[in-house]
Amino acid sequence: MNPSWGLFVMFAYALAAALCCRAAARYRGTPSCGTPKSKPGGQISAAGFWIGLAGLLILLAIGKQLGLQAWCTSVGRAIARSGGWYEHRRIVQAVFVISVAAGGVVAFFTLTWLTRRTWSTTGLALAGAAFLISFVLIRASSLHQIDILLGRQVLGLSLNSALEIGGIACVAIAAFNAQSTRSAKKSSS
Repeated sequence: MNPSWGLFVMFAYALAAALCCRAAARYRGTPSCGTPKSKPGGQISAAGFWIGLAGLLILLAIGKQLGLQAWCTSVGRAIARSGGWYEHRRIVQAVFVISVAAGGVVAFFTLTWLTRRTWSTTGLALAGAAFLISFVLIRASSLHQIDILLGRQVLGLSLNSALEIGGIACVAIAAFNAQSTRSAKKSSS
C-alpha cells in the first residue's frame, strides 16, 4: 500500500474521532441511550457512547500507523509454524473469519439494543464501527481469497481502501449529524 494512503486513512480515523468527541461534548449531561433509568444496567450515556467510539477510532488510527495488523499476521504465522499446524492454517483462518463476522453481528445487535432510544443518531455510527472492527480483524486473518478480493480496484481505489474509508465515513457522518442535531435542539429550546 502507498505510505501516503496509509497516512490519509490514519487522518480520516482521527477526523472521525474528533467529530465523535464533538458529538460527546454536545450530549454531556443528557439521559442514557439504553434502557430507562428505573432498570439497572444496560445504560450507555450518549456522551459515553461518542467518547467510546472516539477511543476506538484513535486505537484503529494508531494501529494503522504502526502496522499492527501486519505484526499480528506475522505473529499468527509464527505461532502456526511453531505449533506445527501451519499447513492446516486455512481451516483456522476460515473459522476465525466466520467467528469474527458472527461476533460483529452479535456486537452490532447488542449495541443496537443498548442504544435503541437514540438509534436515529447512533445507528449509522454503530454500523460503521461494527463494520470497521470486523473488517480490520478479517483483513488481519490474511486468508488468501480475502486478500485477492480486497486487492481488486473499485473507482481507482483498492476494495480494501474503499471499504475502510466507507466504514470511517459512516462513523464520521453519524457523529457530525449527531452534534449538529443536538445543537439545533439546544438552540430551539
